[in-house]
Amino acid sequence: NEGNFSVTYENKTATGVAFNPLGTKMYVVGIDVSGSNASIAQYSLSEPFNVSTSVLDQNIDISSEETKAQGIKFNANGSKVLVLGTEGDGVDVWDLTTPYDVTTLTVANTTHTSIGGNPRGFDFSNDGKKMFVLQLAELQEYQLSTAFDPSTKGTAKTLSITAISRSITQGSVSYTHLRAHET
Repeated sequence: NEGNFSVTYENKTATGVAFNPLGTKMYVVGIDVSGSNASIAQYSLSEPFNVSTSVLDQNIDISSEETKAQGIKFNANGSKVLVLGTEGDGVDVWDLTTPYDVTTLTVANTTHTSIGGNPRGFDFSNDGKKMFVLQLAELQEYQLSTAFDPSTKGTAKTLSITAISRSITQGSVSYTHLRAHET
């Protein structure tokens, strides 16, 4: 059962999406048209993982801490929400008083960890002990001494992705040359 819906009222440019484990909540981060305001929109889904059944719970303005959100993740038990952004080039972490409920965060109570560069996407290993950050031309891997806590990151291992050329033909993208090396 497929469905469509629009998040453009809450976030003119959606840049990241996540779901709670049951698929009954969806979270979208993004920026407005001016590029100077960011928010986390939380939706309830009456049918798990079916976005056409979504209803907005709340749209939380996080612009006082991050104006250019790029991605959203949760720790394993949903007690923390993590937002990657290019304002400050890092990760903001908020504690949630109710797991997977971003309406319970206090915007001003964030911990920011700088990553540097121009981060565009991120993810974690299943145990949260590794964080992966996608920059414009490289992938960084960080070992975390505390799961899902970017402030405990070590030095990055970097996979440099260079000389990417692509051709777009009738809506498909084909990579004609990709070379990578670890530093």
